[in-house]
Amino acid sequence: MDAVLMTAGFPVQIHLQERIQTLIQTLYSLQAVVIIQDSLFEVQKLLLLDDEAPPPWLPTDCVDVKRASEEWLKAVEEREREQEEEMERLETEWAELEAELQEFEGCVQTLRDEELRVERERRRVEEERESLERTLGLTHHHHNNNSR
Repeated sequence: MDAVLMTAGFPVQIHLQERIQTLIQTLYSLQAVVIIQDSLFEVQKLLLLDDEAPPPWLPTDCVDVKRASEEWLKAVEEREREQEEEMERLETEWAELEAELQEFEGCVQTLRDEELRVERERRRVEEERESLERTLGLTHHHHNNNSR
């Protein structure tokens, strides 16, 4: 069984795993940059062997490769920032729509409750009218029998 040291209530093992994952991600990023640089150098060599002028987008030296890599990284970071902003906007819009839906559902429930109240009131008035008609009918019928 592994002995796990505790630091601030958290196992050191978890902190080490997080650090290792961060280092691995950094290594993969560096590996990608090196592969891009190697590819650019290979293209340059091939173009020089063929005595062709390099295309304008191709960096001409290590400084240009570094600058191109930095520009590419900035473009990627800008795109990530734009996507985060769009996600935040969509989350805000979603929250607003959910609030509107709750309000709408509350209004629908209020209308249903009012509809039931009106229907009960209509039945009560109808029953009262029928009761009055019976009472008037009996009184009128009773009054006609007494006048004979």
